[in-house]
Amino acid sequence: MVDRPRLRRKNDRGHATLADDELNARSKLTTHEGFLPDVDMRSSWARRFRDAVALHASDMGGSENLTEAQRSIIRRMALIQTELEFSEMKIAQAREDDHEPGGIRLDRYRQMSETLRRLAESLGLHAGRHARDVTPRGDQTARVIDGLVNGRYAGAGR
Repeated sequence: MVDRPRLRRKNDRGHATLADDELNARSKLTTHEGFLPDVDMRSSWARRFRDAVALHASDMGGSENLTEAQRSIIRRMALIQTELEFSEMKIAQAREDDHEPGGIRLDRYRQMSETLRRLAESLGLHAGRHARDVTPRGDQTARVIDGLVNGRYAGAGR
């Protein structure tokens, strides 16, 4: 049976509310203290999952810049990606043993791949990384060249 918080007081409208200490209680997932509470994160699957979360978060500018919705999508992407990678290993092992991997496994692989693609698109990760244009404008170019010629530009003389 699930422990449910008891309603302790009523608000100004007379509706029951949770006690303040119960409102402040947060899960490990919410406080970002643990990826998968109660899971041994030393397994190869868990380590790969954790790495995938970190890499996807990095692609989005770092975990500190993510909304909770983006974090949630990234966790789903990491789980699917990890499962796909382990499925690839199982398929390769079946092929090595001269066995067919099985239609169900391949169908599941296809479905997970499509889901991963859609999740990546929803975060804008489908387009890949693009180089920023850092070419100085005309007036900036003249100042940089003048600074280099006259030794006033940082890094000149190296």
